[in-house]
Amino acid sequence: MSRRAVVVLVAASLAVAVVVAGLLLRRGGRPPGEPSANPLTVTTTLDPRRAFFGDPDVARVDVRYDPRSVAPQSIRIQSDFAPFAEVGAPSVTDSGSDTAAVRTYRFTLLCLTDACLPLQGARDERPGPVVATGFSHGRTVSVRGRWRPVSVSSRLTKADLSGRIRFRHTASLPAPFGVSTRLLAGLLLAAGALLVAAAAALIRPAWRRRLRDARRRTLTPIELALAYARDSAGRTNPADRRKALELLAKAVEAGGDPALAGISRESAWAEPPPTPARSLELADEAERSQRFPR
Repeated sequence: MSRRAVVVLVAASLAVAVVVAGLLLRRGGRPPGEPSANPLTVTTTLDPRRAFFGDPDVARVDVRYDPRSVAPQSIRIQSDFAPFAEVGAPSVTDSGSDTAAVRTYRFTLLCLTDACLPLQGARDERPGPVVATGFSHGRTVSVRGRWRPVSVSSRLTKADLSGRIRFRHTASLPAPFGVSTRLLAGLLLAAGALLVAAAAALIRPAWRRRLRDARRRTLTPIELALAYARDSAGRTNPADRRKALELLAKAVEAGGDPALAGISRESAWAEPPPTPARSLELADEAERSQRFPR
């Protein structure tokens, strides 16, 4: 091969190398098919750029990405908007094509804290940085965006600013109706205890009757007759003792003691009516005849 041919070959190789290097540089220094260093880009805007204390600001975040390399559902936004306060949930909209898409987040911010309060005139405030993350080619990628400052102006006039301004935060609640909260709490607790006691007093007689009735429903006929006989001894109406002794006579007769049954029935309907002592006496005899333990 001649010397001239060698020179031409070397020159051609250098030209090809320069072209390949230029293409690689344009692609971020990576061979074709590999993902770029960061497939996400973030643009931030604040509107308006000048606002009074307490006025809303709209913070907009535009995340640009290629849907072919970044999963849209994996995109997340993280931002600390301090000293501004975020109001409500952000609105999210999507636009673009299959090769270039934009996801837009809109946040409503308010300057409501002492940290962004201008005591005199106006001052610039900048929310904290915003970070966008997404999942691309098996890895999580992120990009950080920063906000341009917002000029926050005071609503106070020069006359208002003539003296020293101090903002006070109430540390305790005012006394309702002119009464201290501790005294009011004590009175309410006492009233509640009285209401509980009154309710218990009203319920107690009915509850006791219900328990007594429940116990009677589980007694045998002779046990029930004995209970009625003894209960009738404490009543003033003789008719109650007559009915109780008649019931006792039937129970004793069914229990196999016709003699005592006859005595109980005779005492029940004799004149004068049976006395309380007689009702208790017959109840004791019936209990012994049926061999009940005392």
